Amino acid sequence: MKRLVLMNSSMMPLEGTYRIRKITVEEARKLASECDKIESYIGYPRTAMYIARVLRINVVINRASVHSLSEEDTILVCRLKYRVMSPEEKRNFIPKDEDYEWYLVKYTPQQISF
Repeated sequence: MKRLVLMNSSMMPLEGTYRIRKITVEEARKLASECDKIESYIGYPRTAMYIARVLRINVVINRASVHSLSEEDTILVCRLKYRVMSPEEKRNFIPKDEDYEWYLVKYTPQQISF
């Protein structure tokens, strides 16, 4: 079973090695269509609505942290290109489609040495 892990930031929740590549909306849609199971770690309602509309999937709002990843997982990050700073701005902010960017992230549990 191929799992899609949706995130709204490109943070590294677990020890390991991450590779990240910027992708298009079309690539994101194709990746999502190839997965059997979707786990959402999208914490913002507007981002969830955007992803659901663009990828044509159901996106649950979930502010939890990712606790497990495997090399077989597809990690798809959809994030704003910039940071919305003040609480007032965040409350009233309605992003446009072009304000978002997409990334494919691959995870390997092996740690690198320093």
